[in-house]
Amino acid sequence: LKAQTPASQAAINERFEIKIVQEKITETDFARSTGARLGEENGKGLKLEVGAGVRAERINALLRGIFGQVVFRASLESVRQRLDQRLKGTLPN
Repeated sequence: LKAQTPASQAAINERFEIKIVQEKITETDFARSTGARLGEENGKGLKLEVGAGVRAERINALLRGIFGQVVFRASLESVRQRLDQRLKGTLPN
């Protein structure tokens, strides 16, 4: 097994195949949320706030003939570098 570095753990590159011939989705009292927060910093410092929330009393959806690929790519490397700079006190103004 190859050991992962913090940078490689923060990189995501995933591909999913979607093959939905027909699917019915019914949900009641649906609620999802997520969040992240780093905090305030003066000047051109680092401020990271991410959030999402979805609520629905009822969801009725009929999906038909959905085929394809979904690609999700993300990297937290730049955030990690800024955090490292902040911790070392070398964050540029």
